[in-house]
Amino acid sequence: MKYAFVQRHRRVWPISVQCRVLRISLTGYHEHFVRKASGAQRRHLSDDALLVHIKAIYAETRGGYG
Repeated sequence: MKYAFVQRHRRVWPISVQCRVLRISLTGYHEHFVRKASGAQRRHLSDDALLVHIKAIYAETRGGYG
C-alpha cells in the first residue's frame, strides 16, 4: 500500500523523502518493483511455453477441438 503511494507520487516528491516520511526502506521500495517485474516475466515465459504445447496438440489432432 505504501509502495503504491510512493509510486503514484514520485513526480511530486522525491522517492527518498517519501520513504523516510512513511518509514519504509528505499531498498525495500526498489526490491518490491524488481520482484513484481520478475514475476510478470516468469508468467510471460510460461504462457509462451503453454502456447507451444497447445499448438503442438492442435497440429497432432489436425485441428480437432473438444
